[in-house]
Amino acid sequence: LKSQVIFTLKGLAVHIATNYKGAVHDKAILDETIDDFNENVVSHHIGDPDKIIADKGYQDGQFEQIVTPIKGSYYTLSPED
Repeated sequence: LKSQVIFTLKGLAVHIATNYKGAVHDKAILDETIDDFNENVVSHHIGDPDKIIADKGYQDGQFEQIVTPIKGSYYTLSPED
């Protein structure tokens, strides 16, 4: 079985989604649980950083809360990237 845990930058687990089959992609779990995350985490942490740092598997631009690595290399990225 698979679980997905979202932590604060200080290491506090604030959202746990569990009991998924191992073949379910992490992004699919987030898609299914994002409303619960917004309702039970984001709404109770007003004023705290509201971004989630995630790996490249979450790069689809669907959720404004997610910050993912920018694709590119040292030579192709702009200073803003």
